[in-house]
Amino acid sequence: MQDELVQSAVSQELTVVGEAAARLPRSFTERHPEIEWADTVAFRNIAVHEYFAVDWKIVWVTATKDVPLLREEIKALLDRLEEGSPS
Repeated sequence: MQDELVQSAVSQELTVVGEAAARLPRSFTERHPEIEWADTVAFRNIAVHEYFAVDWKIVWVTATKDVPLLREEIKALLDRLEEGSPS
C-alpha cells in the first residue's frame, strides 16, 4: 500500500474492471443479479472521479478480497453460459 507504483497499477486494473462492467448491456446484468455489477461500476467511478479522496485501505481490501470473489462469480457465470444454461 505504500508503493505509489503498486497503487497506480491496482487502481488502473480496478478501473478497467469497473469500466468493463459499465459497458455490459443492462439486460445482461439484470439477468445476473448475483454479481454486484453496480458496486463494481461505482468503485470505478469513485476511483476515477474522486482519485485524491480514495481510501487506499479500502482499495487494498477490494483488490485482495473482493476481486478474487468477483472473479470466481464471473467464472461460474461464464461456465454456465458455455454449458448453455440461461442463468
